[in-house]
Amino acid sequence: MADALALAVPDQTRPGEAIITGNEYTFLRALFNDYAKRPATLDEGIDHYARHLTAPGGLRSALAWFREGVHNDEVWLRAHSPTKLEMPVLALGGGLWGDRPLHMLQEVADDVRGGTVPGVGHWIPEEDPEALVAWLRTFINDTPLAEAT
Repeated sequence: MADALALAVPDQTRPGEAIITGNEYTFLRALFNDYAKRPATLDEGIDHYARHLTAPGGLRSALAWFREGVHNDEVWLRAHSPTKLEMPVLALGGGLWGDRPLHMLQEVADDVRGGTVPGVGHWIPEEDPEALVAWLRTFINDTPLAEAT
């Protein structure tokens, strides 16, 4: 499976649900490996997601999310953000995306902070939870609380 995510894209010659049903763990392993720099760290996450995909409606819902949204993030953000957000926003990308999330969110928010988490692919919480916690702590500690009115 060269690109497991391609199975989620609507295509009459590759009906995702029919191909993946009964092979959820294999699908997730391929998907996670395609977008990971440290695939060995993902076993627990894959088991967790596989349990949810095999639940009634789980696979259909997961694939619907990809079909409807993930490929149109930038278009969606522009369409749903006529004015820029004023609150602080944290934007992180793994090694596969780099600073793309940061630049994307700067189009819809005034105060965007973040960057690239080194040594991970796409799955930041699963590949390096300690780095994510460090980014979150810094973001929270450097963000003043709004004054009560």
